[in-house]
Amino acid sequence: MRPKTKTRIGVVVSLALLLTIWGTVAYYVAIETAHNAISTGGVDIALFELTDEYDEEGNPKYFTDIGNARPGETYSKIPYVENLDTGSAWVRSVLKVTVTTADGVVHEIDDWSSLINIDFDDENWTLNGGYYYYRAALAAGAKTEPMFRSVTIREDWPAEYLNSTLTLKIDTEAVQSANNGSSATEATGWGTGGEI
Repeated sequence: MRPKTKTRIGVVVSLALLLTIWGTVAYYVAIETAHNAISTGGVDIALFELTDEYDEEGNPKYFTDIGNARPGETYSKIPYVENLDTGSAWVRSVLKVTVTTADGVVHEIDDWSSLINIDFDDENWTLNGGYYYYRAALAAGAKTEPMFRSVTIREDWPAEYLNSTLTLKIDTEAVQSANNGSSATEATGWGTGGEI
C-alpha cells in the first residue's frame, strides 16, 4: 500500500509545481502594458468678405472700408465661411452693428434694420435667437454660400447719425457636426457669442 501513497504524493507535488509555474506565467502575462493613443479632431474656420468686383487677373476683390457712403446707396459685401479642418462642422454667425458719431460716441444698434437693408440668404442660412445658422454641415475644405451679397444704407438715415461711421462686424463660430445634433440649431458646444 505504501507505493500507491508515494505515487499520490508525487502526483500532488507535480500538480502543485505545475500550478505554481502556470501561475507565474499568468502573472507575467497579466502585467504586460499596451499603450494606445486616441486623438480628437479640431475645428478650424476662416471668414472671408469679398465684393462683386474683380481685379486684373479675374480674382474677386476683398471688401474694404467704404468712405463717404450715402443714404440710398447699395454696397457689395459678400461674407462666407470656409472650413479649413479635416472634419465637417456646423457654422453660425452673428451680425453686430455700431454707429460711431462725429464726436466719438459709439452706439450699439440692436434694430439695425432701421438703418440698413441686408439681402440675407434665407435659403441656406436660418435666423434663430439672434444667430444666423448655416443649414448644412460644412464639409472639410468646403465654403458656405454667402450670408448676403449687399448692404443698402436706408434713405431715411437718421439726422443724428450724419457724419458718422457705420460698422458691421460678423462674429462666426463652428462646432463639430459629427455626433452633434442633426442641424446647427440642435448642436451643442457653441461659445458665448463673444469675439472669436
